[in-house]
Amino acid sequence: MSLIQVLQNQAVTLAVVCGLVGLIVGSFLNVVIHRLPKMLEREWDGQAADLLEQKDQVEVARKLRAGIAQRYNLLTPASNCPHCGHKIRAYENIPVVSYLFLRGRCASCKAPISMRYPIVEAISGILAAYIGWRFGLTLAMAGALVFAWSLIALTVIDIDTQLLPDDITLPLLWLGLLVNLNTGFTPLGRRLSVTLDGVLAVQTHHRQGGHGLRRFQTAWRHRCMARMEAAARRHIDVLAGGRNRRHRLDRIHPARPQYADSIWTLSCRRRIDCVVLGRNDQPDLSAVVLSMGFVVGLTGGIGSGKTTVAELFASRGAGLVDTDEIAHRLTAPAQPAIAEIMRRFGPRFVAADGSLDRAQMRELVFADPSARKDLEAILHPLIRQESARQIRESTAPYVVIVIPLLFESGAPRRGMDRILVVDCEPEAQISRVIARSGLSRDQVLSIIASQVSRQERLRGADDVVHNDDDLDALEAQVIPLHVRYLGLAKNG
Repeated sequence: MSLIQVLQNQAVTLAVVCGLVGLIVGSFLNVVIHRLPKMLEREWDGQAADLLEQKDQVEVARKLRAGIAQRYNLLTPASNCPHCGHKIRAYENIPVVSYLFLRGRCASCKAPISMRYPIVEAISGILAAYIGWRFGLTLAMAGALVFAWSLIALTVIDIDTQLLPDDITLPLLWLGLLVNLNTGFTPLGRRLSVTLDGVLAVQTHHRQGGHGLRRFQTAWRHRCMARMEAAARRHIDVLAGGRNRRHRLDRIHPARPQYADSIWTLSCRRRIDCVVLGRNDQPDLSAVVLSMGFVVGLTGGIGSGKTTVAELFASRGAGLVDTDEIAHRLTAPAQPAIAEIMRRFGPRFVAADGSLDRAQMRELVFADPSARKDLEAILHPLIRQESARQIRESTAPYVVIVIPLLFESGAPRRGMDRILVVDCEPEAQISRVIARSGLSRDQVLSIIASQVSRQERLRGADDVVHNDDDLDALEAQVIPLHVRYLGLAKNG
């Protein structure tokens, strides 16, 4: 009896073989989980270096390239201990067994090894054994194994980095559709092949940062596939698709004209259920929460240069929601907020031109917490509504939300994929605010003291831009972050 016949006829034997293969694959999955996000980051750094060289930022580009000079992929360099650099030998890499034999420590420096490694290997082996027993030696078994192993890798990568790399998700989607063409889990036949052609072609137009898969998922989630089908029938790309996947993230620029059949608009019910911060006299608001999209919360102390940094991102194609600007517009003459402010606080808080008297209001809310809450009750619903509208209408690959008092809100990470802090030396803050507002030094110091400390803000940051130099130095920091955010939005 041949080995194939044994595996076909003996479910237990097949399960054991699949389990052993699963353990080996689990060991490789650990490599994928660790290295694939780093490979993406290195790719983004290389693209950022290209852009910096175009801007004559040669020295900054050189430093970026120096960090990615060594060849790095799933096969090279050889795995080693991150603590002492000890090269892991074959007998130290036997799934689960080596971890138990080494008692969870490096053979050289005795540093602890994360429990995640044997856990991933064990889960991979157990799932493989079950799939082998459940499906037998069939095409469905092979598809289920690939699906299970891919989900393991995606789950852990998502937990670690909030990334879902296209290098896994897109092949998995297409492979799943192909497996089900004639056999597999859902025999959809010709209808599925039409769907595959259409979804592939959808990715060829209005991609704006590689959100093709996300658009498809969102449309499906909100039961809008009928609209996608109608759009596909009207769109020539569905009939003759095809493109080179190796697109450049840095080629994405301000939003192109939108068409009635753009798949970007198919989410149907983007959900905004929180609000955003307004000016410094409107603290303690939470962030805008989206059902889709990549959101960067930009914050910093007064006078740090948040607006300048935000405009640099916007100039490269990022969406921009400036809650400070929204608050200004809401408290301009003849706006609904003014009537409410006058009714609650009296005419002395409205300037001669009919707008909010910010100086008077600032003094009041600093001295009277109840007055601040009343002002928030007037402005926050209006800020929420306008912020929601701007984000809903944005077609950018990611959105930067400028929130002056993000950390003061009490829930700075709610709705934020990244938090970017603009930082500068305190004396630079003071001089900038005095120059633009005419406030005294004591007044500026009082405002700074009312905000969270510089150290606390930096501790909570995912990314930091230092604004102590000229505009060129600021742009040299923004460009790599922009490329990274495009990559994170694409793979998030």
